Amino acid sequence: MNSTTSSQAVSQMRFNPVKGDPNNPELVTSLYEIKNRFFASVSFTHDFFANAPTTISLFYNGQSGAPFSFTVNGDLNNDGFDQNDLFYIPTAAELSSGSYQLGAVTNNNFVANAAMYTQLESYIQNNEYLKGNRGAIAERNGARNPWRDIFDLRLAQDIPTFSNQKFTITLDILNVLNLLNSDWGYDQSVFSTSNVVRMVNRSVGGKPVYSFTAPTTNVPWAPSDINSRWAMQLGVRYTF
Repeated sequence: MNSTTSSQAVSQMRFNPVKGDPNNPELVTSLYEIKNRFFASVSFTHDFFANAPTTISLFYNGQSGAPFSFTVNGDLNNDGFDQNDLFYIPTAAELSSGSYQLGAVTNNNFVANAAMYTQLESYIQNNEYLKGNRGAIAERNGARNPWRDIFDLRLAQDIPTFSNQKFTITLDILNVLNLLNSDWGYDQSVFSTSNVVRMVNRSVGGKPVYSFTAPTTNVPWAPSDINSRWAMQLGVRYTF
């Protein structure tokens, strides 16, 4: 009912997307669920130096993208929070007819923006979840980030000392693909929520009017700056 993303009670409500009553959220998939995961590793050991084996290991982790919610930037249900209302996914007919209002309000009258309709239709068509759930309110944590492939590399060098004791020097390279090529190893993701439209006003009768700005990539996710970077750590262990 709540994936507890924040440290304060008020934030647990502010950032917990709902279809209506924030005091009665639906039971849905957790924000932290990893639906499918595949892990594999392979190691090669060779004595490049006498009695000092070197081990090279490659680890692969492939997993489903984490869940997230499509939301509206604006307080649709007048609960005092502007980040917890789930996005209603308009049908093609609602967009083509203009019944789903995209544009501005002038003198209490709705003024349509044709470009926004075209862009929102393209955005919906470009996302599997949005395209498959038109005419309904998006589920909390109903959408998913793209599948991610992660490769890590470990180099371990044993250095014998005496009486079967040894030093082991290790070098771990996390997300090694990004080290090999700056365009590889990206974590394309959205954390928790992605605002699709912004409620700019209400027209006569109180019907919401929205504004839509298409992302440059026409997808909700973007590279996670920290998770997409390679990292390296050096370790030393003494066995006795």
